Amino acid sequence: MTRKGAKVYIGGFVDGKQIVWTCMYEQTAAWASTTGNLVIRMKKGSQFWTPNSESQVAYIHNYYTYLSGFKISDK
Repeated sequence: MTRKGAKVYIGGFVDGKQIVWTCMYEQTAAWASTTGNLVIRMKKGSQFWTPNSESQVAYIHNYYTYLSGFKISDK
């Protein structure tokens, strides 16, 4: 959750390469919870990580990002 007026950056990296980046800028709600979805093809042994801020964060509740994943295919 972030507070009104917050600027929050959320990104995704696979094997050290940035593949997605988004920003919540000057949010107008008193508090907001954000969610997103990403479907990518990964090779066996690849690693995915997400930083939850780049520069300024007005407030991220407990300073964590929840991430889950699913195996779609063995191909």
